[in-house]
Amino acid sequence: VGLEIDPFEVEYGRRRLARAFPDRDASQLLCSGDGRALPFADASFQVVTLWNVLEHVPQIEDLIGEVSRVLRRDGAVYIVCPNYAADRLEAHYHIPMEGLVPRDEMVRRLTAEGRDPSFFETSIHYRTNTEVISALGSAGFAIYDMQNRRRMDRCLRTLWSRCRAPQDFDAFHDPRRESVMLAARKQR
Repeated sequence: VGLEIDPFEVEYGRRRLARAFPDRDASQLLCSGDGRALPFADASFQVVTLWNVLEHVPQIEDLIGEVSRVLRRDGAVYIVCPNYAADRLEAHYHIPMEGLVPRDEMVRRLTAEGRDPSFFETSIHYRTNTEVISALGSAGFAIYDMQNRRRMDRCLRTLWSRCRAPQDFDAFHDPRRESVMLAARKQR
């Protein structure tokens, strides 16, 4: 099941789904809605994915709370989003950006490049690796490296693993890593 907030994208996606899966009801495969008020029952999913979503949500705590609500106990959320604390190309405009450039400076740069900054101003919210890890931890999620499936919380349960491979933990928690890419398992 997919969820999309933009009505145009919902209709476009449903048309594509109807062609790809003619025997399925496209309106059941792609729903219209806001992730901060998910139209699903409590504990109705084992897995939720948020691919390049968090940078478009003003308050990620609201979205993470809803994800927690719809996940079953031990359910997992998989997250990928740009880390705006990193030096890299801005993910949507593909212009160089040093970590956490002030928003007004980014608008100036976009305008100077001949780009319309309105999408940046209305729909891009800076997210950082540290912020996402912290928000998930506060919501009762255990944090995992998506690549090797090792638990990466900084807690007593991971002490042995952190001592054995501190460079892995340092790289995972690096506030300036290029992308936020992690899995989290609901604990409560």
